[in-house]
Amino acid sequence: MNDIKKVNTFCKMCSIACGITVEVSNGRAIKITPNEDHPYNKLCPKSDGLLDVTYSDKRITSPMRKINDRWKKISWHEAFAFIAGKLRKIKEEDGGRGLVFHTGNPLIGSIGEKMVRRFADAYGSPNYTSGASLCYFSRKIAMSLTFDYGQVNALPSFRGTKSIFLWGINPGESALLQSSVVKLMAGRGRVAGLYRHWYGATGCVWT
Repeated sequence: MNDIKKVNTFCKMCSIACGITVEVSNGRAIKITPNEDHPYNKLCPKSDGLLDVTYSDKRITSPMRKINDRWKKISWHEAFAFIAGKLRKIKEEDGGRGLVFHTGNPLIGSIGEKMVRRFADAYGSPNYTSGASLCYFSRKIAMSLTFDYGQVNALPSFRGTKSIFLWGINPGESALLQSSVVKLMAGRGRVAGLYRHWYGATGCVWT
């Protein structure tokens, strides 16, 4: 029987970085569970899917280019040459501002995000967006502009709250830091919502 090693680390599928324990056998992760010693350890579907993201047989591991309506594998040299040509053409025709750089949520707070920002600067584009543009960042910007620019994202104060109105959100799936409080208040019949959602980690349906 192979020895199984347990490694404590973080899930970087979003900026919260919950603590996880990864079971490793022969250099391959085989199981992910919450790290009970970490303050944030209520894992969501993102962390549950880490093994699939890493080891799926459908994962794309080489550059692909669509030629005559069919996807074809190409070499890294071909891919970089093709991309460089497109980037050069955009800059010649529209300038650096003609290009928008976008990163997905898993890159938030990582070195990958900084590399993309640096590349955008070198290219001459001020246009950078991320998954946060479609997520919570508009709220954070509004709070910063209203109260004090540069402050961290403020969470609601639940102390003394008599009711919570959820507008198209399931905290058990997308706001784990708030889910325990919301679940407690839901049990007291003090949570209302705009849409009917699925059963989540909070164990209730918003109506």
